[in-house]
Amino acid sequence: MSQVADRKLIQMVRDAGFSFGPVILAESKRQGVQLALALALVEQESAFRNIFGCDGGRMIGKAPWCHQPVTRERVQELIAHVGAGGVSNGVGLTQLTSIGFIRQAEALGGAHLPAAQCRVGFGLLHDLIARHGERTGIGAYNGGEGNPNLAYADSVLARRAHWQARINAALGMRGAAAPGDAGVHRDLMLITPFTEGPDIRALQRAVSARARELPYTDARLTLDGQFGPHTLSASGRVAFALGLPEDACAVLTAGTIPQLTQQLIRRPALLTPDDRLRAKDREPGLKRRYEARHAGARAAVRWARSRIGRHESPPLSNWGHPVQDWIEFAGFDFPVEWCGCFVAFAVVKKGGARVPERKRLALDTAINADAAAGHNGFERAVSVNDAQRGDIVTFSFRHIGLCAGPTRNGLVHTIDGNSTNADGTNPHGGEVAEHRRPVSQVTVVGRLRY
Repeated sequence: MSQVADRKLIQMVRDAGFSFGPVILAESKRQGVQLALALALVEQESAFRNIFGCDGGRMIGKAPWCHQPVTRERVQELIAHVGAGGVSNGVGLTQLTSIGFIRQAEALGGAHLPAAQCRVGFGLLHDLIARHGERTGIGAYNGGEGNPNLAYADSVLARRAHWQARINAALGMRGAAAPGDAGVHRDLMLITPFTEGPDIRALQRAVSARARELPYTDARLTLDGQFGPHTLSASGRVAFALGLPEDACAVLTAGTIPQLTQQLIRRPALLTPDDRLRAKDREPGLKRRYEARHAGARAAVRWARSRIGRHESPPLSNWGHPVQDWIEFAGFDFPVEWCGCFVAFAVVKKGGARVPERKRLALDTAINADAAAGHNGFERAVSVNDAQRGDIVTFSFRHIGLCAGPTRNGLVHTIDGNSTNADGTNPHGGEVAEHRRPVSQVTVVGRLRY
């Protein structure tokens, strides 16, 4: 999103009477959470106040600092209180209550800081939604994964709709009504449940056609007639390659495709001379990224395949050469589960992927968030059916692999560290192995910038 659009969104939060807009915007991007949903969560949890919780007063006398401002000293007292057997309390904008999450925020600079509160809270929300779907995942943020509070989820989703309307107004987007035809007649907004209609199917067909015509543009879509995140991101890549202005591309990044952008994707003959000039200027950069990606991906997979059969030593130690070399490269100086460390060595050391925080490649939850948000070296998350050599794949059994080739016959092809040469569902197998697993086991496929 452009700096101009960011400033508009920050001012939008300020005009609504709330603080912390810059923090919420930055951390929602980092964790791959839709801005409207992030704002709705903060409003629901704390009304944009950096305070401790109180749970309607039921914790008075049990959890310290009921509805009082959060400070470093009070967080330390809360941690000591819980360590002595006391009840925890919600902390800050996202009301982190589990002591584990509070400690995570402490490790990010301090649980008293709104940025740390939002980073941990939004990361948790993202992972819950990835595991359970949107409504149940949001409910689990409040009630826990075993007892999701669906009334809470409905309240957050209602707030999200209000925030999305404010975002659209701030970015100058119209919200036309939607007759059910295939012509362009409405702005398309990323909401849940996904908007459907013949106009969306027509847009998907146009995006796929433009991607075939435009050089160095990766945007293959399933014609399902649903406006989901894959259709949004593919439309954004095509819009950029067509030469649409930065502000127009930023509107797509924010979650909406206005009618004018849809018209230009469908009918590129309507592009202005300035659009065509921008497209020409962008082509060398697109070419460099395309060629670098494929060369880097080939090198990463070639090296990974050469290491098939290598073991940790002794067994079950998560250590020993060459395994500890990969672990240390990822940023650890002690034994850890090393499937992600193996992938990090392959894609960064051998493939040249531009990943600022290698340690995050060792954590499937961090990969999921970064791929969705396009952070830490990821371009984006892609459909498992569009997986390509060099992508990173996370699995539902908490495992990480390197994609070695395209998905075929419902099976994703990977080379993994800390696996087994059997069915590959043991994420502590202790060796490098090659697998073809059902796509139903895949959580996220992340495409890197090589």
